[in-house]
Amino acid sequence: MVSIDDFRQGLVEQMDRAAYGGRIDVLINSGELYRSLGGHPGSTHGVHSCCDAMQAEMKLGGYDAS
Repeated sequence: MVSIDDFRQGLVEQMDRAAYGGRIDVLINSGELYRSLGGHPGSTHGVHSCCDAMQAEMKLGGYDAS
């Protein structure tokens, strides 16, 4: 099972790639993030951890690519 820390790392990696590509906006879909880290379509195991990780990152007040 994927942990909250795994989801946070995956989220940060996606944001890093977007920043490296010069993007100032990025749309990250929780279902796609979940599946990219081994979650299976239709499975709900780990979905709450994925959502918790995404919400925690939003609460931090933004992302700094530096």
